[in-house]
Parts: sequence; C-alpha cells; structure tokens
Amino acid sequence: MAQKIVVAFDEAEGKFRLMHPATGLFAQGVIAASAEGGYWCTSLRGAQFEIAHQSSDALIVQWRPNKDAKTFKITFQVSDETVSLKVTCDEMLQGEVEVNGDLIMGHEPYLGRLPDEENFGIFSLAHGLATSKTAKTLFNRFNDTAVTLPISEICRTPTEPPDRYHFVSKGSIGETVFVAKVTTDVIKRQGIRYYAPIDKSVFTHAPTGWCSWYYYYQSITQEEWEKNVKWLAENLRDFGLEWVQLDDGWQLDNGNPQTPGGRDWRGPNEKFSKGMKWVADVVKQHGMKPGIWLIPQKTDSNEVYNENPDRFLKKSDGTPVRIGDWHPRKVESYVVDPTNPESLEYIKRLFHTLAYDWGFDYFKIDNQPEFSR
Repeated sequence: MAQKIVVAFDEAEGKFRLMHPATGLFAQGVIAASAEGGYWCTSLRGAQFEIAHQSSDALIVQWRPNKDAKTFKITFQVSDETVSLKVTCDEMLQGEVEVNGDLIMGHEPYLGRLPDEENFGIFSLAHGLATSKTAKTLFNRFNDTAVTLPISEICRTPTEPPDRYHFVSKGSIGETVFVAKVTTDVIKRQGIRYYAPIDKSVFTHAPTGWCSWYYYYQSITQEEWEKNVKWLAENLRDFGLEWVQLDDGWQLDNGNPQTPGGRDWRGPNEKFSKGMKWVADVVKQHGMKPGIWLIPQKTDSNEVYNENPDRFLKKSDGTPVRIGDWHPRKVESYVVDPTNPESLEYIKRLFHTLAYDWGFDYFKIDNQPEFSR
C-alpha cells in the first residue's frame, strides 16, 4: 500500500508544508493570487484562515486576505503519493495564482528527470549548479527517494548552500496550479542493482585532470608524456589539477611492440621503452596522480586466449566471440566471460599489475556499451 503525503497549513505564517513518511518535510511554500487589480499573498499580515475540512485525502482552507477582500478556497487533494493544489473563489473571479517555496530533499540532492513511458529506464541527473526547465525532479541519493513537480519550475541560486532548491508554479484561479509526487525506491524501480551513493569521505571533490586522448589519440609517446606532465605541474597543478591520465596508444598489439597500440594489456609498445612504472612515477615525482586507460574486458592476444579459452565468451558453435571498436585497423578482440570465476582471477591479476607493479591510481575503463549488445 502506497504511503500518503501529509499536508499541513500554518495559519500564523500563511504557509503550507508537505511531508511524507519516506522523506519527512520535503516542501513548504506560500500562495499568492491576483484579480481585479488586487494582489494578495497568504504570508501577508492581516490574512484570515479557517480550516474548513481536513482528512487524509484532502485539506481545505478558507482564505480571506483582508477584511475588504473576497474569500478564496485553497484545496489540497491527496491521492496515493501525489498532492495537487487548487485555488477557487465562489464569486467566480478570474485571475492568476502563483505558488512558490522551498524543496527540502536532504544533503546535496540531484536535480533531474524521472523516466516517462516513452523513455523508460533513462534516469537523467545533474550535479552541481546545473538547472533546466525540463528537470522536474529532485532526487535524494541517500534514501533513494525523489520528489517530482511536473508543472512547476525548480531552480536554485548559486550563492546558496547546495541543498537549497526553490520552486515556482503559476496558473489561473480555478485550475490546478501545483502538483507534487513522491517516488520511493527510485533506483530499485529502475532495476539498477549495484547502485550506492558516492562516498565523499573518499571522494571529497570532483576529479580534475588531463587525458592524452583528446590531442594525441594513439600517437602519444613517452617523450610527449613527460613534456606534458612537466607543463601541467608548472602551470595547472597549483590550481587544483590532480590527475594525469595516459589513454589509448601505450599498449601492445597481440604481443607486438612495434605498433601504436592494440588491445593487449600485458605491457607497453616500443613508444614507451622506459616501461609503465616510469610512466606512473614521472607523474608522482611532479606531485600529481597517474591514471591509465584500458578495456580490461577484452584482449586481442592469442597467447592470453590460448592460456585458458574458457575465460572468454563463445558462440553457439563453440568459436570465440570477437568484437571490434574504433581502432583504425579494426582490431577484433576476444571478450572476457563475466560468468566464469576464472575470468575474475584474470581481471584481478591484470589490475594488480596496473596498480601495484606499475603504480597507477586511476583507471579509465572504456568501451563498456559494446558489451551490453
């Protein structure tokens, strides 16, 4: 059974509050109306309120802005995990209504869009100061809940704390001007099995660094690597640059070192004759952290495949699955079988070499969408 939103109205402040068992207080705001040249807000001094009806399904508040103003009726209608708000007037006034306030969704919530029927399975999230008129959801990654305001605009002010978001919704007297929906178990409903909120005691800030791919592609050499490391240390390290990552172009090609790079991760090609430990060490010597690119879930090495063919995926006829990527020579690689425990040992040994023997602290794992097809 779905848990319901609870609506409360503070007559002293002229403010409504929305609560849910999964979130606690998640929204609070005020209501304004304009008609016949007048403008009134529930928070203005002198307003009179009377709770005309209150139940688990509805809250109706009679609102008289002042002794000379007409009386409005504020109706909150609750259905399952959704609440809607409408302002009416018995005298059939025509005018506008604005609802605005604050969203309270825990520490550093993410603004985004929950999937609709057309885009099921796509949960779009922004982090930081990004806002969008199409982003109608605020997501609390710690308790896996989200609040969606489908007809409101959600925004924030850059100078305010990262958990402070505001909403504004506009419409006409007599029509629904505000809707809020609480969704629980967001990640679970999306079928994302291994999600966990980022641990900021480990990752205290977003990583900042340089990657060799976007200028050198596969043509990176140890001479160019060292030159860039020195420049980054002299010019950007003191401004927060932390990581220096070597991309495609360092690795062997089916055991062949005379190559710009294949899909064999056992060692470097001849462009990195000083070795991969030197590549990592030169970064550390300049006060930064080394990273490396690879596609560990595939290899073009016949030798690695022949060591234990059972580690790799097979077709129905028993022949190995081979897939390519953007490599200019259209290299096709064997694909690691993730269901085989021996494959896990292969991956562990590979990363032990990268981390402990060579000294890399950061790994860019590429080409993952190819393996979901």
